[in-house]
Amino acid sequence: MVTGVGRVLRDRYRFDRELGQRGHVVTWLVTDLRSASPCVLKILREADAPPADARLFEAQARIISGLDYPGLPRFVENFVEGEGAQREHIFITRYHPGESLRRLVGKGRLLTELQAVALLRRLVPILAYLHGFSPPLVHRGIKASNIIVGPDGRPCLTDLHFAVSGDGWKAWEETPPSADELALEAPEVVLNEPVPASDIYAVGLALVYGMSGQDPAALAREGNRQRIREVTSASEGFGAVLARMVELPLDRRYPDVQALEADLARLAAGRGPAPVAVATAGASKATAPSPSQPETRQPDAPEPVLAGPAEPRRGGPLWIAILLVVLAAVGALA
Repeated sequence: MVTGVGRVLRDRYRFDRELGQRGHVVTWLVTDLRSASPCVLKILREADAPPADARLFEAQARIISGLDYPGLPRFVENFVEGEGAQREHIFITRYHPGESLRRLVGKGRLLTELQAVALLRRLVPILAYLHGFSPPLVHRGIKASNIIVGPDGRPCLTDLHFAVSGDGWKAWEETPPSADELALEAPEVVLNEPVPASDIYAVGLALVYGMSGQDPAALAREGNRQRIREVTSASEGFGAVLARMVELPLDRRYPDVQALEADLARLAAGRGPAPVAVATAGASKATAPSPSQPETRQPDAPEPVLAGPAEPRRGGPLWIAILLVVLAAVGALA
C-alpha cells in the first residue's frame, strides 16, 4: 500500500497527515469518509519489522478492540493489506482531539490544583474500567505524553501497547532502561509484578509534572516528599493525596482507585484524606475487584482543564540488582 497525503485506503480512509513513527509502526491522521470523522491509523509493514513486533501490534489491536469507554481510544477496525512480503497490519481508532499533558506543560500551561483535581477525577473512572477486568488490565506506562486532554478537559489515555508484553518486548539485557525510565515506573513494574496501584503511581507522577513542569524522575531521586508538595504548590489535603499516590512501598500507596476516589470525595467535602493503614505482611500486593462487567459509571463533571495484562516484561537478575542500586540512591519518598 502506498501512503501519502490525499491518498484513500479501501475507498474509505483519506490520509491527511503523518503523526509520527514509533519503531516500525507509522501513525497517520486520516478522515473516515463514511462518517467524516477524524481517525488515527497505524501501519506496520511485515517486511520492515521482526515477527515479534507484528505479534505485539496484533495484541494491541485485540486489547483495544475489546474496550468500550469514553476515556480510551475507540476502536474502528483492523485488517491486513497485501500478500507475502507486502503484508501490512493496520488498525484504526477514532481521533481524540486535544493535546498531551506534556505538550501543555511545554507551552507553559501548568495545571492549577483545581485543574489537577478535575483531571484526576476524570482519570479515576478510566482506571477503574481497566482494572475492573479479570484479571485487571494494568496500563503500566502512563505518563504525561499519553494523557491527552481534550478542549472540554476530558482526558483520553493512549499508548495501550504498554499493557502488552511477552514476545513483543525485547529482553532488557538488549535494551536496558535508563535511570529516568526506572524512576518513572513503580518498583513492582520494573520487577515484573505490575498491579493496579502501579497505574496510580504513574498518574501521580504525571500530575506532579503537570503542576510543576519539573522532571518527576528528578524529584523522585531527591527522595523528599515535602519537596514534591512545594513544587506543586498543593494544599495540605491534595498534597497528601499526591504523596500517597507516589509512595514506593505498596503498603503505603493507594491499593486501588476506589481508595483514591474515596479520599477525593473527602477533599470535596472539606475533610482531609483518610489515614494510611499499612498492610500486614502478605497483603502488600494490591488487587482490583474483578466484576464480570467492568464498571462504566461516568465521573462527575469537574471544571475543565488546560487520550487482562499479558505476561510481564522479561528482566534478568542483573537488571534487578541494578534496580535495587538505583532505588537505594533514590530513597523512599517518605
